[in-house]
Amino acid sequence: MELVSLAIYLVITGAIVGFVSGLLGVGGGFIMVPVLLWLLDMTDIDRSISTQVVFGTSLAVTTVTALSGARTHHRYHKIDPKVVACLATGSIAGAQLGGFLAHNTDWEVLRFGLGILLMIIGYLTLTRYEQYGGSGTGIQNKYLLIPAGFAAGTISALFGVGGSIISTPILIFLFGFPIHIAVGISSALIVFTATSGTLSYIILGQGIPNLPPYSIGYVNAFIWFFLVVTSVVMAQVGAKVTQRIDAQKLRRIFGVLLILVGLRMFQGYLPALF
Repeated sequence: MELVSLAIYLVITGAIVGFVSGLLGVGGGFIMVPVLLWLLDMTDIDRSISTQVVFGTSLAVTTVTALSGARTHHRYHKIDPKVVACLATGSIAGAQLGGFLAHNTDWEVLRFGLGILLMIIGYLTLTRYEQYGGSGTGIQNKYLLIPAGFAAGTISALFGVGGSIISTPILIFLFGFPIHIAVGISSALIVFTATSGTLSYIILGQGIPNLPPYSIGYVNAFIWFFLVVTSVVMAQVGAKVTQRIDAQKLRRIFGVLLILVGLRMFQGYLPALF
């Protein structure tokens, strides 16, 4: 695939990711990562390299888009700095571990695990887990949030996703936060998780042979640029459109789509695991 064609596909992908992120109020990594994997599979980049490049670059894109979302939630006073600080303490360390694990794990296993994660996210999207939220006042010891943040950060960095779809259910199910507070806290947490994960992929990717052009470790500047250009703009558009359409119906459609994409990730990789 030529660079011009790849750039066009990346611009379109960035627009879709940004729009969906703004529309549904979730991170776009669960869309971005599978699409990027399929795009790079059409190039001559070895899959043992492209998988980590996709994960690292996705986190770098998420770092930028998460700043915009966190700023918006902060204006509406939906972010508790003390809760975010405890979660971030764990997630920053967890993201470093996740990047290390991705660096030392076979690409077949990573893609298989990503398929499982996408199916879980699809299921959560369909079940409307936010109904289980409580008042968020039952935390006697906020330090319990540190291991929760560590788990969310590890999984997020391991598969190159922002982490809101992981941390939000944790805050709701384990700590009883109401949905609007959990989403606000998660939006701020993503900034720390994605930044830490990005640095991990940059450091661990140094000196790796056969990386694609314009790579800084496992983060590819060419892919990052064309994704960010449109995703940031379209996130604002999605946020405005969500007021005019039935977002819940669209959310159910995406839930089914994620399950199907997760199943598709298994194709061709299962034999390599056994």
